[in-house]
Amino acid sequence: MSHNESNMYDHSYKGFCVGDIVQEHEFFTYFENERMTGIIVEIEKKYYNFFQSLSKEHHIIQDKVKVYWFSYGFMEELSGDMLMLISRVQNENKKI
Repeated sequence: MSHNESNMYDHSYKGFCVGDIVQEHEFFTYFENERMTGIIVEIEKKYYNFFQSLSKEHHIIQDKVKVYWFSYGFMEELSGDMLMLISRVQNENKKI
């Protein structure tokens, strides 16, 4: 696969940064009465590659994200599509 061809797949990719504040997506809520809010503490970029068909339009790339959930005090690893961004860390290039 050429470099230009691999860039075609990035349209589905939603990147996160360490330090971003996130909430669990409403479709994947762990507790029935509220969505958990947490901070991203670790990321493996483009870890998951999902194919819904042989079509390039259905190729989805997601990060593997480790989140510390504030209210419940535990960490969880999940794919990026299970999260909603609440607040982006100020400087994406700065290491935390």
